[in-house]
Amino acid sequence: MSFAAILKYLNNFKFLNVDIVKIHRVVGFGSGAVFGGYVLAHTALLNYYRDFLQFYVNGFTRPISPEISARIGQVASDMKLSTKYRAYLQPFYVPSFDPEHIGSFKMRTGAYIGIPANYNYKSTGDIERDLIMMKGKTVQWENENGELFQDSLILSENAQKFAIARELHHLDTNYVYFYGLISASTVYLQYLTTAYLNVKTFGHFKPKSFRYSMYTLVGFFTFGVWATTTDLLTKYYEEFTDSKASSLGINYAKGGVEFYTKLTRRNIATRELMGTDGEKLYTKYGNYNKEIFRQRHIPISIRKERAEKRVQAGLGLNNQNNEFIDNS
Repeated sequence: MSFAAILKYLNNFKFLNVDIVKIHRVVGFGSGAVFGGYVLAHTALLNYYRDFLQFYVNGFTRPISPEISARIGQVASDMKLSTKYRAYLQPFYVPSFDPEHIGSFKMRTGAYIGIPANYNYKSTGDIERDLIMMKGKTVQWENENGELFQDSLILSENAQKFAIARELHHLDTNYVYFYGLISASTVYLQYLTTAYLNVKTFGHFKPKSFRYSMYTLVGFFTFGVWATTTDLLTKYYEEFTDSKASSLGINYAKGGVEFYTKLTRRNIATRELMGTDGEKLYTKYGNYNKEIFRQRHIPISIRKERAEKRVQAGLGLNNQNNEFIDNS
């Protein structure tokens, strides 16, 4: 049954005092608002979004170090990023140990890359231990897991460049539109599904409890559709950006292996240092724990394995000129 048929059918029941066209417009507006809200966060409200994510020390932000700025510039050069896109790009520090990205090169409002503060650390002696807490408690730096944790925070230039390249490639996609479209479509799907079921089950002639139960079940269904679609898109972008970053050269590919090796070690150490709270976050292998019905990301062990394959044989490396070659 088409949506037009559903509207025609429901409009026959004037005694229901339901303006179906008005509901249709409201739902359409709601879907548009969901899409627009997501896009606004990455465009007109981008600076507020950055301020929310930014790393503060005693209420003040830190300027990006010249060394980090030069590293970002080198990656942009290796990517052959256009002058226009470079003008859009602005780095800032984030309080986590994982790089972030907001905005997009596809939008005139700009693109931001969030750099973890530990990218300034050259040795374990540089770690700002007084600023790093776990569940509001000081990290036990002196035990085995504490030493593993602090070692995982030190990344080589190659590993950092791989991570930066990965984020820049993400900024060079239309991810903002796609994620916004998925959320908006889910809202509309909820409405269309409930409208269809009301027609098929004569829901408007049954008790409210029946309709509310039906709406709840449909809500679970549409949430499942949203979660599945979102997670699939996230995993696609993870594989896409990993591959694109590694394709910049042998040093980037090796940096990818180091990046995921250190990430695995950090998660394993965090799991042990946080006790039961850590066990809820990570597996004993350093992967993120699955949620009941979701796996939001590609397991880190798989991303590490794929990075190793890219170095060893996956893309055909020319070690003399430090570039990947196409053997096809």
